[in-house]
This record gives sequence, C-alpha cells and structure tokens, in this order.
Amino acid sequence: MKFLAVVLRLWSCAFSLFLGLFLTGLATLIVTADIHNLDMAMLPWWKGTTLTVMLFVLGLSGIVAGILAALKRIKPLLVVYTLVAFAVIVDGYFLNATYRFDGKSGAMSAAWLALAALLAFAGSFAQFGNSREA
Repeated sequence: MKFLAVVLRLWSCAFSLFLGLFLTGLATLIVTADIHNLDMAMLPWWKGTTLTVMLFVLGLSGIVAGILAALKRIKPLLVVYTLVAFAVIVDGYFLNATYRFDGKSGAMSAAWLALAALLAFAGSFAQFGNSREA
C-alpha cells in the first residue's frame, strides 16, 4: 500500500509539473507568434488575450505546485491545483456544450487525460500520509 501511495504522489507531482510546462510553453508560443484571436472551444470562459494570460498563470501555478510538493513544502497547493486541473478538463471536454470531439480517438484522448488528472488529484492526498524518516 505504501508503494502505491508513493507512485501516486510522484504521479501527482509529475502531472502538475508537465501540465504546467505544457501550458506555459503554449502561452509563450502564442505570445511569440503574436496570435490575438485565439479561441479554444474547451475553455469557453476565456478568449484572446485573457486566454493567453490564464494559460500562462495556470502553467506557472502547475510548475510551482509540482516543485513545492516534490520538495514537501506547501502541500495543499498541489491538492488545489490538481483539483482545478481535473475540474477544468472534465468541464471543458465533457460538460461543455460547445466543444465537439473529432471522433473516437479525440474522445479517448480526453478520457485518458481526465483519468490522469483524477489519479493526480487522488495522488496529491498521498503526500499527507504518515512519513517517518529514519
């Protein structure tokens, strides 16, 4: 059982870090390519410049949450970040009326991403376990 908790905790940190790097990289690419009219159907709340800023903020938050959790500092931040990531993924892909999948492969990719986010959220609680250092 301890092994599973360690694996889930590492997955949670890695998911947060990689999602943060992806979102930050995407925002940086949008800024450097000088795209002004960006619209992502899975994120209907934000458009244009606001979307770019939010991608950058969410990306940096993920990087910070992943690093701080790996260093065993400010542990609740990882729980909050993975919960927000899971909620945005589920809402954006499955509950959003404006987003449509391209086909079965798009739906499966979104389902795997949602499962990965759910496991990361569950794993974020593993860092609060009883840790004894010898």
